[in-house]
Parts: sequence; C-alpha cells; structure tokens
Amino acid sequence: MFRSLSGKLTAGAVAIFSVIIVIISVFNFIKTKNDVTEIYQGIQAQTLESAYRSIMITMGDEVQEHLRVLARDIVNTDKSNVVQQRIILNSASSLIKYPLMFIVYEDDGKAILQDYNQHGTATFSPNWEDVGGVDLRKRRG
Repeated sequence: MFRSLSGKLTAGAVAIFSVIIVIISVFNFIKTKNDVTEIYQGIQAQTLESAYRSIMITMGDEVQEHLRVLARDIVNTDKSNVVQQRIILNSASSLIKYPLMFIVYEDDGKAILQDYNQHGTATFSPNWEDVGGVDLRKRRG
C-alpha cells in the first residue's frame, strides 16, 4: 500500500486528517474545561452571595429585635438611674457583642456610653458622659 503513490497520498491524507482531528479535540477540550470552570465559579459566587444575603437579612431582623428590646428596657427605666441604664446597655452588648452601645436623649443631649468588655468586668459609673461638647443627637452614620 505504501509503495504506490496513491497509497502514500492516502496515508498522508489520513495522517493530516488525524492530526487536525486531534488538534481540534484538544482545543475543544480546553475550551469546554474553561467554560465549565467559569460556570462553576459563577455558581459558587452566586451561592456565596445568596448565603451572605440570607445571613444579613436574618441578622438584620435579629439586630432590630435586640434594639427594640433594648429601647423598651431603657424606656421603662428612670432617666436619672444612669447605673441601671449602663447595666442594660452592658447586658445587650454582651449578648450581641457590640463594641460600643450608647444612649443619647433627644431633649437635652445627655449621653451614656457603655463599652463591651469581653472579660465581663464592667464598671457602671453613675455619671453622664462628657463627650467634649459634641452634640451626639446630630451624629450621622
């Protein structure tokens, strides 16, 4: 077969055709692999984003509930009882691990700030905070 010209041409054509098929197959494999990887990464990113949104929605609702309970407890406490208000702030910040919680009264701007202490050894001053003349009622974000 390889002795005649037609046999040699046929073998050459088959070899060229085989090489072309192999090259096309390799390129298609690489493209498909990249497409699958890209789709998988997109699915992972969407899943992560969905989980993050679910957590934020849940935590947002939970935070709102904690703040409602905190506001209720503060309203039910006498304004002049600064120590009790500090205890309420401390227990709320211990529960939800807020680094700082504070109360500012709208009528006179008096403020109570209570830092979260991870060791649980908080001191409760009976005095209002001196915030250096800053009106915390106008504080934004």
